[in-house]
Amino acid sequence: MGRQWPDSVINAMRCLVALVVLMGVGTLLTIVLQDSLIESWAEGNPAAREILRDGGVEALKAGSLALPAFVPVAVVMYVVLVSLVAVLRVFFREGYEWARVSLAAVGLILGLVAGLIAFREGPPVVFVVLCVLTLLVDAVFVALLFHRDTTEFIRGSWVVHHEASDQG
Repeated sequence: MGRQWPDSVINAMRCLVALVVLMGVGTLLTIVLQDSLIESWAEGNPAAREILRDGGVEALKAGSLALPAFVPVAVVMYVVLVSLVAVLRVFFREGYEWARVSLAAVGLILGLVAGLIAFREGPPVVFVVLCVLTLLVDAVFVALLFHRDTTEFIRGSWVVHHEASDQG
C-alpha cells in the first residue's frame, strides 16, 4: 500500500484545482467580455480613448489602431498553464521537492499577474472580483505547499524513493 497524503497536500491539490477553475472562468470571461476589456484598455490610451468616445468599440475595431489581442493570449496562457500544472501535480503528489518549488513559483506568478490585473490595469469589475478570489486561493495554496505536514511528506518521500533505489 502506498503512502497516504496529509491533509495539507490534499488541500493544496484542491486549491490547485480551484486555481485552474478560476483561470478557466477568467479565460471564458475574456472571450465573452472582450468589448468591455477593449473599452477599459482604450480609457488608458489617449488615441484610443478619442476614437472610443467618437464612435464606440466598433470604431476602434474598424480603425487603424492596433488593439490588444486579449482572447488569443488568454486562451494560450490557460492551455499552457493547465498543461504545466497537470504535470507538476503528478510529481508533487509523489513527493518531489522540485515539483513543490515549481508549483510555488507558478503560484507566485499567478498571484503577481492577478494583482497587476486587479489593481493596476483597471479592468471591468467582474475581473477585479475574479482576481481578488484568485489572490486569496493562491495565498492559501502557497501556504499549504510549505505547511509543516507537506514538508514532512516531501522529506519522507525522498527517503522512500532513495531506499527503493538503493535496494534495486
